[in-house]
Formats: sequence, C-alpha cells, structure tokens
Amino acid sequence: MPKSIALYEDEFCKVTKGEIKLKCYYFPTGQSKRIQLSDIKAIYYDDQTFKKMFGVVKSWGMSLSPIWWASDMGRTLALRENDKYKNVVFDNGSSIKKGCSVADMSAFLHIVRPMLQPDTTISSTIPY
Repeated sequence: MPKSIALYEDEFCKVTKGEIKLKCYYFPTGQSKRIQLSDIKAIYYDDQTFKKMFGVVKSWGMSLSPIWWASDMGRTLALRENDKYKNVVFDNGSSIKKGCSVADMSAFLHIVRPMLQPDTTISSTIPY
C-alpha cells in the first residue's frame, strides 16, 4: 500500500500507513507537520470544551501548556461541545508536544491504534 493513501482524513489531519500529517501546523506558513507513528509514545485527547481546556489549548500556536497546536480557529470557540470533535495531543518524546483537532476520534483511533507500538499510552485526558 503506498504511503500517501489516506486511511483516515478530516480537515485537520491525515493518517497514512506509518504517519500522521497535522494540517496547517506551522505559523505563519500553514505547512503541515508529519509525525511517524512508530515515534509516538502517547496520545492524549479530550472534548473541545472551553472551560475544561482554558489555558491548555489555543487556536494556533502555543498556549500556557507545552503543546504547539495546529490551526483550528473553531477549537477555542466552544462551538463543538458534545460533538465528535476532540483536542488531540501527540507525545513523541520531544519537550514540545504536538496538538490538533480530530473530527471523529473513534474512527481515528480505530485506524491508528493497530499501527502504534504496543506500549503506546492512549488516554482520554490531556495531562497538561
């Protein structure tokens, strides 16, 4: 299977065999960030609830947490509460974690989980 075929894709990320591409990651160019699935130590996710995530998430860039967030101008507007959308953080051992939105977490995890290392942590809480 060619690496570029999308196994999961939404407006914020694309999963191919062995890789996650975070769309519109770098500021101000909007270039994507690629993360090798084999490098991921942990995946943390939580609801896009403004009160719960205040100071942790940002629409684009770094907030008060050690997470650089890919662009999603709707992330901090609390327009998606009680929806499938989640804030997701990838820890690949770097001091700066990578964050993005995912439109359908269940479908995302269904595709990603089998490609991760067996000892990869997956948690429904963002610990920062």
